[in-house]
Amino acid sequence: MKIRRRVQKDQTGCGIACVAMLSGITYLKARKLATELGEVPDEKGRYYTQSWQLRHILSELGVSSRKGRKVSKWRSINCLSIVGINYRSPEGKDATWHWVIYVPGSDGGYVLDPMGHIKSTRRRDFSRMAPNRYIPMQQPRAVRVSQRHDPAQCSQGIRRPRSRRT
Repeated sequence: MKIRRRVQKDQTGCGIACVAMLSGITYLKARKLATELGEVPDEKGRYYTQSWQLRHILSELGVSSRKGRKVSKWRSINCLSIVGINYRSPEGKDATWHWVIYVPGSDGGYVLDPMGHIKSTRRRDFSRMAPNRYIPMQQPRAVRVSQRHDPAQCSQGIRRPRSRRT
């Protein structure tokens, strides 16, 4: 699969960066569209994106996705997805998580993390990333036609092979 990693430009812009990766546009273009659609504020600062907001932006960009789902194990995700990891709900505060892209593969797949300080383009340290929810993709434009994932796998019970922990 050919999906280019995009780095988030805002402290909490991981969801927007994931939209940019899947649609093949820049982070700034995705951020501008999200602002125009009313999904994120104009001004800089903290904002958080929900799965329905990411799906709305993706839909406007012609990328089909399915409703977000709860998940607790990486092996339960069997198709290209936006995944919410490292969910935290501190007492008295709003819950937070970090959005990443999971790219499936016969070798166990990998994660594209939009966080700027992450050095590795393709993360395989699954034990350090606890999935909480995911948004399965149907057919992103950024994926080459000859190498598209099988969208039928997202609705079937097909599981990806277990990956080695690193």
